[in-house]
Amino acid sequence: MLPDTFLNYIPKFLKDNIDESGQALVTYMDAFQEEFYDYIREMYFFKDPLRCPTLLLDELGYWLAAGLNQTDSEATKREKIYYAVMNHKKRGTWEDDVKIRIDAITGYSATIFPSGDNDDAILLGQEATDPDYYWMTLQDNSGTDDEWGWWLVGDFTEYVVAGNVYIDCHEGVYTPVLTSDQIDQIVAEIETDVVPAYYAVYLGYINTSGQFVVYAGGVIS
Repeated sequence: MLPDTFLNYIPKFLKDNIDESGQALVTYMDAFQEEFYDYIREMYFFKDPLRCPTLLLDELGYWLAAGLNQTDSEATKREKIYYAVMNHKKRGTWEDDVKIRIDAITGYSATIFPSGDNDDAILLGQEATDPDYYWMTLQDNSGTDDEWGWWLVGDFTEYVVAGNVYIDCHEGVYTPVLTSDQIDQIVAEIETDVVPAYYAVYLGYINTSGQFVVYAGGVIS
């Protein structure tokens, strides 16, 4: 095994009858034994994302399904490969996958936008402990009082419909600061990889009036 003198790797006939020229070749090759050994030893670390040669990162990322993109920097590729196995276990979850992807593209902190309306229905049983005031009324979602009663869903685009997910791409920033390229990048990143079938995802932001505004091109359905 390397490192060892090159003399041990030539045919026995030549070894037993080595001349001056042959010895010169052995001496020359011996000078590179440590280098050869280090080179071969490094092949063991091809599987290590921190030591894998840059040329082989795409191949390593492919076998680990690390989701490498052509636009990824070398550092980003190594990071994706490093966390690939761990991320597969939590793939599609908000905190450990989707949010991380979006934040990496935008540089902001994304959050899930919940419905802010308190229109839950509470059925009372005429018990002594029931409150002595009305608990709810039925309204038509006209906006007269969002604290009242039931929300009558009509066109299936309301926040309360299961399967509609609204993502505030930059929590605390109330103006549209993302470019169309960033929105396209987010869509490409999560559209076929993490968004569940039959779900609709809306990428937007909260304006100063508390309204959710969808970015152009920010609908995945």
